[in-house]
Amino acid sequence: MISSNRTGFWITEDGEVATPDPSNLYRYAGNNPTNATDPTGLASDPLDWKTLKQTDRHVDFDGYSWRVWEVKTRHGNHVIQVAKNVRWRRLPRNLQYNCHGFTFGGSSVPPEQDGPFAIGITDPKTVPTILADEYEEVKDLAKAKAGDILVWGETEHSCEIRRVAIIGGQLSPAKTLVDSKNGTKEILSGVPLARIQAEYPESKYGKMRCYKLKYP
Repeated sequence: MISSNRTGFWITEDGEVATPDPSNLYRYAGNNPTNATDPTGLASDPLDWKTLKQTDRHVDFDGYSWRVWEVKTRHGNHVIQVAKNVRWRRLPRNLQYNCHGFTFGGSSVPPEQDGPFAIGITDPKTVPTILADEYEEVKDLAKAKAGDILVWGETEHSCEIRRVAIIGGQLSPAKTLVDSKNGTKEILSGVPLARIQAEYPESKYGKMRCYKLKYP
């Protein structure tokens, strides 16, 4: 990536990554350049999209038929399933994945690989497998950083931290900003974590946990 000394911002896009938020195409190292480097621009993606293979299977979800593909986790080398709505070829790219696809790399699949994809709708083991292979839990939320992800329950919902606010030694849901998706529909860019918590209460969706990449 190339930065501008005049503006202090990155002026080239982050490798092959194409995030769903157009204002965030130029982030670097999982939006955490102080603590990580990413020479290839691909280090923050937990899935190895070069291993992507189309299958002959389909699954019904959210009223649509989805084609099932397979891809390996980058370091654990486990095969997981991802899916693409068969009617989405003509829709904008930023609508073509769910909240898990947003968080776990589905938004960063290069166009020539026919992505992006929804993650976690075909197999409930998908998200736990990615977490076990590529992430480690951040037990103390006061140590959370931009680029970490938040997950509710085992598979219910996820989002990515854009900006952390620590007040009184505690992570502030009202001031911490996150990026997420509402299912396969609305993009939520830079919204307060408190909004997501209100929509996905732990009493219904499971405890919120924080994770960081093992291999940034």
